[in-house]
Amino acid sequence: ENKISKNHYGDLKRLLKSDVITLHVPLDVVGKYPTQNLINRFELEQLEPNSLIINTSRGGVINEEALLDAISGEKKIWTVIDCWRNEPQVNEQLLRSAWLTTPHIAGRTLESKQKAIEIICNQLLGKNKQNIDLLKLEEKKVTPFKEVKFNKNLSIFFNTIIPLEEISKTMSESFKFDVEKRGILFDNLRAKSLRNEFHSFRVETDSKLEVKFLRSLGFKTFKASDVG
Repeated sequence: ENKISKNHYGDLKRLLKSDVITLHVPLDVVGKYPTQNLINRFELEQLEPNSLIINTSRGGVINEEALLDAISGEKKIWTVIDCWRNEPQVNEQLLRSAWLTTPHIAGRTLESKQKAIEIICNQLLGKNKQNIDLLKLEEKKVTPFKEVKFNKNLSIFFNTIIPLEEISKTMSESFKFDVEKRGILFDNLRAKSLRNEFHSFRVETDSKLEVKFLRSLGFKTFKASDVG
């Protein structure tokens, strides 16, 4: 039995001293471990200067008013916001103040949709051979390998995989519209932002160090000499 060391875990107070903090929790209003406003004014005050906080879980996990104060404060907190309170009518001030903004797309991939289809089919039709073969055939259609070249400029490389900067620019400019139109833009942008997961990409590189880095993120790799 594989056991995870206790050193992999820490209380929130300790985690808030990290340079990069990412949130991956459900939005629970009640219960033993409520997460609504998990990151509130007190927690934001504990952050280190120039730290980065990323919310790809649920809107409401971060107190947006407190976050705005933190962004404009002396510590210069950097923020990536994918999940918003009151989606798709998102907070206009936060939209204009956050470093990167996206329309709730962190988990929106072709592979996750395929997995959801697989779960539903297995529940309705059972795991018979015909059903499994059909799902495998559909999976090949949905997730063919895509080949890209590695770029040492990681910003350029990852924007090749998913154009986050372009999506964020479109999001941040939506404050020009009224609330209703902003909501429509949010939904349309989300619908268009379907992507593949890292393991569906083959990245060309000859560097052993780059191969190690890319494979740690789930990418497949190949050498230019392997082609042809």
